[in-house]
Amino acid sequence: MSAPASAHEGPFPEMMRLAVMDQVEPFMKRLDPEGFFRQEDPRSNCLNDGQFIYPLAYVYRVRFAGNRYCREPGILDAVRRIGDFIAARTLPSGEILAGAFGYTWKAVDQRLLTCWMDAHVLIRTELSAGRRKRWESAMRHSLANVAARVKGYLDQERFSSLSFDTSPNHACLYGSTLLLGATLFQQKEWRSLALAFMDRFVRFQTPEGYWPEGGGPVGIYNMVTLAGVARAEALCPRPAYRRALARALAYSDTVLYPDGTFVTLIDKRQHYYPRPFIWGMFGLTHWPRGRALLRQSCRARLRIQEPFTGDDAARWLENYVHYRPGPLPRYAPWKGTRFLGNYAALFRQKGWQWNFSVHASVVNPRSPFQLDQQNFFSLRHDAAGLIVADSQDKSRPKHYTFLLNGPDDLGVFGGGRIGALARPPYVEAVYSNGLTGRVSVNAITPQRMIVRAVERTPTISSHGYQIGKYIPAAGLCFNLPLYVHQGATLRVGRRKFVLARKKLAIPVPAGGRVTLFGGKVLLKPRTPAILHYPCEPFNPYARDNKSKPDTWFLRMELPMKGKPRSAEIEIEVRA
Repeated sequence: MSAPASAHEGPFPEMMRLAVMDQVEPFMKRLDPEGFFRQEDPRSNCLNDGQFIYPLAYVYRVRFAGNRYCREPGILDAVRRIGDFIAARTLPSGEILAGAFGYTWKAVDQRLLTCWMDAHVLIRTELSAGRRKRWESAMRHSLANVAARVKGYLDQERFSSLSFDTSPNHACLYGSTLLLGATLFQQKEWRSLALAFMDRFVRFQTPEGYWPEGGGPVGIYNMVTLAGVARAEALCPRPAYRRALARALAYSDTVLYPDGTFVTLIDKRQHYYPRPFIWGMFGLTHWPRGRALLRQSCRARLRIQEPFTGDDAARWLENYVHYRPGPLPRYAPWKGTRFLGNYAALFRQKGWQWNFSVHASVVNPRSPFQLDQQNFFSLRHDAAGLIVADSQDKSRPKHYTFLLNGPDDLGVFGGGRIGALARPPYVEAVYSNGLTGRVSVNAITPQRMIVRAVERTPTISSHGYQIGKYIPAAGLCFNLPLYVHQGATLRVGRRKFVLARKKLAIPVPAGGRVTLFGGKVLLKPRTPAILHYPCEPFNPYARDNKSKPDTWFLRMELPMKGKPRSAEIEIEVRA
């Protein structure tokens, strides 16, 4: 296990470089003589950490205060071994044979290639002629493959999420990697091809400031895309790239929680990721708000005291190297309400943040990674962190905001509406069987909130027609996926439970008390409820889609009763 990230809180941006330097020793302890970094889980992809070749080359080559690795022979030897390993694994096609968690594949690893080229620029004068020839030959093979991929995109005047036969974040990095390779090897044809694609790709950005993955925004993967656009802008500044970065700043500022993590209720790709993810944020440092946002995210990540991965460290260094200095104000989180189009609204009030989303889009059947879109509500508090999980799931109907315990089917989710101006504000989800499920949120005080779910039957239009045919559904429930994981302790009344591997179904009476998050959060359902554990999320990154125990969560199921059927819960946060 690597040592924790540096807790250095010195002047910014120097703290980024020092945090990267602090990773050198733990990474060197994991370096295998063959030239890869050994993994805690041997099933995981050993190539990702190879991106640490760039930080190693940097600390070897660049002299700065506190850098004890400058001109250290052991560091240069490590860089050479890693580069030799990458070159040996690169096929004549430019692809690398890789595997992880039951998957095997051959693909151009454009992330690793970028870091390898960055390292090569720093230390190529200290390579033997033979080694340099081998490295550059493998790089050229991979860049030729990337060029062919990028060229294949240019028969499209406009892009959609299905245009790339991969994710847009990969395609964007193909473009920026090719541009970097064109600069390194002075290849005018590659440069023209890369810029033709990147010029078109930045226009694929939505007015809200994200590049859609599977039809919707994805916080983390949008940052990966941002890394490509930001690098292209650094290599070849263009007004269109700068405008795209400005829109990306507005989007990132909207969907980041104050702790630097991403709202994922809007996400069709990833579950909630509990750490700040700062790839490409140097592209936002053209503006004071962007510099403040990057500093805020870096500080939040360092406070977590968890190890860096190789790609994390490389991107932190990239942020330092390409940082634009200027005024650096204190970061002040936004307050009030923000929107993404007409399908998502994010509210911050009295220390609470709750999010609504009614983004209905078809999940690409060819993609194992896209998730369903049937969670409509999530909740966070500044003092407690994430409470109601705001990630989507797939093939897990019991994890959705509305669920059925019975023979009926809600049908297809067809969208909905958000009543942001109502008091209290609400979100409505509409299903093909005619049901409309409404969730309203009333933040009464900074510590107390009421959440209510109610069934709404079809309404009559202004022309006298009934909108939708309602089929009564048996066993309708309101569902709260709680961000509580294995090892946590909860109390239900006077009973104490420790979440382990044992399956639990804990009844909670109306008016009962459930204490979570080390006593910080108290749930008081006003209707009877049941707590279920473990709830295992869909894992798109494993062939069998099984999730690890550390991702299992707790779920509160509230059967909806009465006419109209409803359920209600009070949530209290204790500072």
